[in-house]
Amino acid sequence: MTNDAKLKNGFIEQLFLLFKGVTWDGDLISKADRDELVKAGLADRKQGYNFITAKGIEYLLDLGIVHA
Repeated sequence: MTNDAKLKNGFIEQLFLLFKGVTWDGDLISKADRDELVKAGLADRKQGYNFITAKGIEYLLDLGIVHA
């Protein structure tokens, strides 16, 4: 899933939500999208909480969605 074509807008929207802060399962846009982000190493989850990984932040930086 490192290929941009494979990342749909929903994945990017979900990743950006996690960039804003730790998110509870019930507040996610899509648990299926979250699962794909976790598989790709762009997000992680623990005890019902979801968060972006360093790789996820790098990805948003590479896309130009966030700036350092």
